[in-house]
Amino acid sequence: MSALLKKASSKLFLLLFLCGYIGGIVTVLGVKTSYVAVFGVTALLMYTQLPTYMDSKVFNACLFPGLFIGTVISSQVLMSQLFIGFKLLVLLIYLVATLFLLAPGLLGKSYVPFLFLFALNLGVPGDVTQQLLAALLVGISVSAVYLFQHKKEAHIPLTKSSFAPFLKACQKHKKFLLLLGVGTALFSVIGLMIRDTRFVWIGVTLMSVLELEWQDTRKKMFHRLLGTVLGIGLLGIIYTILPTGLLPIFFLGFNYAYMFVEDYLIKMIFITVNSIKANMVMFQMSLPILIWQRFIFVSIGIGIVLFLMGSVASYRKIARS
Repeated sequence: MSALLKKASSKLFLLLFLCGYIGGIVTVLGVKTSYVAVFGVTALLMYTQLPTYMDSKVFNACLFPGLFIGTVISSQVLMSQLFIGFKLLVLLIYLVATLFLLAPGLLGKSYVPFLFLFALNLGVPGDVTQQLLAALLVGISVSAVYLFQHKKEAHIPLTKSSFAPFLKACQKHKKFLLLLGVGTALFSVIGLMIRDTRFVWIGVTLMSVLELEWQDTRKKMFHRLLGTVLGIGLLGIIYTILPTGLLPIFFLGFNYAYMFVEDYLIKMIFITVNSIKANMVMFQMSLPILIWQRFIFVSIGIGIVLFLMGSVASYRKIARS
């Protein structure tokens, strides 16, 4: 019982910290930087688990701000110079995914939601200067936490051999990383073409189901689609049986409960409900319209995965190459 209470209190503290972190950045720099703030929060939770391979504090301190600023720049380039922006986005996603492949505990699960947030701010209107400043601030905060957590670890000098683990991961999974990068950039281009920021749902699906093994990808595609359908059904039931005054309290508890979920299918149900609810608030759109858009965009994402898998000679060979 005490262990459960300890876990619950730690999750509550984490939730309050995340709300304060995002709220602080949005308060100072404006609501249009909220995407970048959430982007930084995800990196705080995931990137700090990566091992340190280099003894250069300057390199480690510049890595995260550079990546974050790169996402904002790539989004602007993509909107003005499609061909150049597409290649830049593929390169950045390739780099981010490779960094996560260096940490075996993160492989195949934790880098996926981060990649989703990596592309989340693409096409978001707002002051570019504010977004760049937000990217710099969250990058510095992630670097500070990262360096603090790894300060007692053994490092190796910054030499050519320092990059060996990174280059090895690139070589081992180069075709899979290319597949992931091209697919992610592809959904970004589609989103710009249809001029709808909810195109991110396509990318979420794409990056959520792609795995190194073909069997895992096929299983996740089914769970993603099933979780979307179940989440839509659950949301309809919630709005049918609960009074309007109780909805904010319910969704607050619902979001808190999500932090304890481990199963992928159950996560998809939670994510579907939370995503539709968040877009109702952001875009002031009706529930039926968002439900249909959610289902359509998720289906498009699965369609892109099937297209990418079918456009290569052997997906199994690509994943293992």
